[in-house]
Amino acid sequence: MKAFAFLLLACSLTALRLSAQSEKAQFYNVRVLTQTGEQYRGMLYEVTDSLLYLRESPNELGEPYGSVIPLDEVKKVVLRRDVKRAPVLQGALIGAFGVGFLTFRSLQRHPLRSPVLTGLTFVTATGTGAGLGAVVGSLIGRSPRRVVRVRQGELDSGRLSGLLRPFAYRNQLDRVYGVP
Repeated sequence: MKAFAFLLLACSLTALRLSAQSEKAQFYNVRVLTQTGEQYRGMLYEVTDSLLYLRESPNELGEPYGSVIPLDEVKKVVLRRDVKRAPVLQGALIGAFGVGFLTFRSLQRHPLRSPVLTGLTFVTATGTGAGLGAVVGSLIGRSPRRVVRVRQGELDSGRLSGLLRPFAYRNQLDRVYGVP
């Protein structure tokens, strides 16, 4: 039984490690504040040497951009990665397997009189573990935000585009698919 527990733990850690190494382009939610006080929200799509392009949603990949902002007018950019489901799902799976395994071991040592109660106890405990794991996964998996502040005259648009370009969806696609 110890071998089964070790195998379960190794599989769950391997799944977490492999999912962290996936090489695919990700959307970043951004909030842009301009020098004039205007605020824009959207997904960072592309950054050129002088312009910042935002989309309203990831499905809107056609030509008309949601917002086009000159980099000279940007005062602050707040970036947050758009991942919500993966940490919650991983937490739920780990919680369900962990609590389910502990319940199974406990029910082997101290069996209940009725098989119906045994099944009900196992299902309830596994569901509770999945729920608690999902909550913990959502709390732990929240991506930190990155803030880029531009003080007047301190940061030129070329340097700002260099800071934001790695987070742009278009740049990530070029890197993943090897476009020069």
